Amino acid sequence: MKTRSKNSKQGSQRRQQGFGLIELLVAYLLLHPGQTTFASREFGITTQQTYTIVRYYCRQTSFKNDSLRMPSYITRERELRLAQSIHQRILNREALTVDDVRQEIINQHIQERRNASARAEKLGLFSLVNEFRSCLPDPSSQYVFNFVHRHNITFSLQQCQELRRYEASFSSNIDQWFRCVYQPAISTGVRARSIFNMNETSVNWDIQQRTAKQVGTRRVICISSDNVAGHISMVPTISPGSGQPPTLFIIGLLKKVPDTLLQLPAAEDCQFEVSDSGFMNMQLFRRWTRIFCEWIRQQKRCNYFYENERILLFLDGHKSRLDETASQLLNEEGMTAIIFPGALTHILQPLDSIVFKQFRSQYKKQLLRQTRQINKNKIIEQQMKKRSRVPSLDAFEKRLVYVQAAIDAYQMASTSSNRISSFECTDIWPRVPDRASNRNEVTQDNEAPVFPNGRYSGSGTISATIITATKRKRGSQTDDEIETNQNQRNGIKRRRENTMISASNQTIESTKDVTPTATTYVSPSAKLPPMLLSKEFIESFNKRPYKKNNREKAKSNISTDLILLTEHLEKDGFTIRNNRGAGNCLFHALNDQLGGIFHDVHILRTMVVQNLLAHSEQFREFFDEDESLEDYMERMRTDGEWGDGRLFGSIEQLFNTRIEIYIPGEPLFSEGDQYQRTVRLGFIGNCHYVSI
Repeated sequence: MKTRSKNSKQGSQRRQQGFGLIELLVAYLLLHPGQTTFASREFGITTQQTYTIVRYYCRQTSFKNDSLRMPSYITRERELRLAQSIHQRILNREALTVDDVRQEIINQHIQERRNASARAEKLGLFSLVNEFRSCLPDPSSQYVFNFVHRHNITFSLQQCQELRRYEASFSSNIDQWFRCVYQPAISTGVRARSIFNMNETSVNWDIQQRTAKQVGTRRVICISSDNVAGHISMVPTISPGSGQPPTLFIIGLLKKVPDTLLQLPAAEDCQFEVSDSGFMNMQLFRRWTRIFCEWIRQQKRCNYFYENERILLFLDGHKSRLDETASQLLNEEGMTAIIFPGALTHILQPLDSIVFKQFRSQYKKQLLRQTRQINKNKIIEQQMKKRSRVPSLDAFEKRLVYVQAAIDAYQMASTSSNRISSFECTDIWPRVPDRASNRNEVTQDNEAPVFPNGRYSGSGTISATIITATKRKRGSQTDDEIETNQNQRNGIKRRRENTMISASNQTIESTKDVTPTATTYVSPSAKLPPMLLSKEFIESFNKRPYKKNNREKAKSNISTDLILLTEHLEKDGFTIRNNRGAGNCLFHALNDQLGGIFHDVHILRTMVVQNLLAHSEQFREFFDEDESLEDYMERMRTDGEWGDGRLFGSIEQLFNTRIEIYIPGEPLFSEGDQYQRTVRLGFIGNCHYVSI
């Protein structure tokens, strides 16, 4: 008894010195194997608690007094190590299935039981040895699902495209493309604004229907819904420069482009084509090439490009790029069209790297928002008609929603910083081949190159080449066919020359008007000296000469004004954030300047108009007998009604802010100098406001 009391006193002293109960208990059992009863008395706990503590020790997991139940299959520590191992194998591009993960869990369970049995044997607890030697049944599917869910692991179908990407992602394949196709001489002397990348993406939603099938069969008949809009492809083209070509939309299941799409306010800079499938083909690629070449010629006339500017166009290896006419058109414009290596666009293509990722995220949000708005309007309409059932969206409405949501999402994703970052992170521009081939997703095979001469992508595809470098071989033709084709080419050449001559004549005639306008632009950092302006000009200027903003006013080219304004603002470190307009461009731009605090710009419109009413006597001088203040306010309450400068005073007073308006070729207009906060807006095309 004296010995036990002495040991108990020593155990109490050790616990006071910082030793935990589990360490002291295990140490006692290592000195006295199998003596669980004496150990329990020594530390003042029950025998059941002793066995519980020993189980935690044998399974190598931490013991907590508040633990109600011990993990049955594998401990938390082993589960965490297993999850880290699986994440590392995923990063190493190993293909792990559900069965592979289940087997790894089983292996961890077996190893844990073996170690626990060995520890229990050292403690002399043979009942626990027998317990740990018997393994539990294999884990259920629910257990595996819970495991992967806790550790951010998921499973998806392994598509053939992923396999091709894995097979092609070798450094030797990328090095060969930079060395033999995209050579240093090609990019030498090319300006950033002359680099372009075009690609397609889908802008649809789920359009499949569930169909009946026999029990035990796998395949079912796939049909499309009666009210689907057909497949729609969006074909954007991006550049690191400020000028962006128009976006092409390919509408499926139609023979003619609906007028409703052409009349969309947000679709001013878009082109529409139709096809049976809604996907890109040779004919549509030829059509896109003509649109792109025409845009290049327009920019040359605006002096955005030099007359003999070298232009690089990067494309993927879609079979539509095999069109000879399109290659000839690009070649005639002095462009170099470079095809990426097959299955490497996820690494090398700028659009896939950043813009499309953000586009898909924004597209889903815009799609849901606009669908809710349409359904809300339908509910109100049905309530007015006293009908209970709200009809679903038809194909016509879905098509409008898809296109409108795609335009809005693309404007949000294709910002200037995103476009520049897309080319920089893929190392296309500036050209950095070493960095491109050393990315994490690329397998390094420098010592034993897998594709020293490039990877063969298969027949019927085009990969790692320049389609404008050489003319393709012509098939066998008769003399009459050759003569007919030659006459057609001569006619096209004559028409193009006539177009260029007439365009140049127009440019020469308008030079006198354009040149002085461009030189009168004042940078944001500079103020016009008051003595340079006459008194009459200052008085007329203070009465907001730009207040008229309506559809009847003659409009200039919005895209041209946008390019001119962007170039001027970039010198002072400013960038432009465009919006879809739809009659609400002033309020979209204002909301952006305010930090996007309004989720619906109609609320902002209502607040501005109500403030105008509350201070009507102050702003009545800006209205005349043609349109009274009350009539103007009633018109401005309507969503989509174009806002103008007569709202500036209300905006300044409502938000205590100064307003600066930047117009290409015009002096800087500012109002509300008594306020410290500044709202900067751009006014382009005599009809559209943008945020700066």
